[in-house]
Amino acid sequence: MSNLHFAAAVVVPCSGRKTARPRAEATAVSIPIGSQTELENAWIAGLQSLAPCVAAGQLYAGRNAKLARSISAATGAPLFFASAGLGLVAAKRKIPSYGLTVNSRGPESISARVAGLFDPAHWWAVVSTGTFATVPSEVFGPGRGAILVALTRPYAAMLSQMFEELPDRIVRRLRITGAGLDRVFAPRLAAQVLPYDRRLDTLEPGTRADFPLRALAHFAERVLPLSPEASVDSHSEAVLTALAGAAEPDRKPRGRRSDEELKEAIRRLLPAAGSMGRVLRSIRDEGIACEQSRCGRLYRAVLSEGAPR
Repeated sequence: MSNLHFAAAVVVPCSGRKTARPRAEATAVSIPIGSQTELENAWIAGLQSLAPCVAAGQLYAGRNAKLARSISAATGAPLFFASAGLGLVAAKRKIPSYGLTVNSRGPESISARVAGLFDPAHWWAVVSTGTFATVPSEVFGPGRGAILVALTRPYAAMLSQMFEELPDRIVRRLRITGAGLDRVFAPRLAAQVLPYDRRLDTLEPGTRADFPLRALAHFAERVLPLSPEASVDSHSEAVLTALAGAAEPDRKPRGRRSDEELKEAIRRLLPAAGSMGRVLRSIRDEGIACEQSRCGRLYRAVLSEGAPR
């Protein structure tokens, strides 16, 4: 991608994969189960004692983080990560490593530690007041160009109230990618979601987990440069035109395997594939069902056995 300077900001979810291991007190599991208010207060207080160790753009790892950096470079726009632990974080800002997510499963899930219902929008409002957060006006205020946003549904639910509070003139600049976001957003925001669908898998192959970032990368490279100041309706038409020549890939039924069978597949695929993302894609290409979190756990187990990377 070339440096095109066609956007004002890029906003993407942070990555669970990090280049630095968090301290125990910087993880969700360190907080006792309690009410959401108790957890919010405990987490914000804990942030005060954490020392920054590396720039956010270098801390987050994996394919999504790599795509985010390439989108920022392509558009000349500053990159911001939406972090469930820290709020909006500039890629250049030094932050501590931490382990916390709003996803409902896994040891880093904060929602699993709430006694009662979890309100992701309220959690976001609180962490946005934390030590390392960038205030939304610094992200959504400057410039005139498009504001490029990639979101999963859990992150859309968490950030929805923040987006709803933006004035119309800013909302009109949003270009959002992600699957099923119309189930989360009110019509005012849903209108800014670009109409990418499974046909993107033919143009830019990948997994469901990286679909929002793949879509945003396609938009930043293939669509936005042709008409950077166009309306969202015009950009949506251009996206549909780009997808028109692509067929949805066939989805073969995937059979389930035991952990040992999956570990054997990982050992076989690892020398050629290398990264966990490529291993997962190869496993799914073979028609084997495997969730990303499960593959990651087994991938790390195989590496700990001394398998070649």
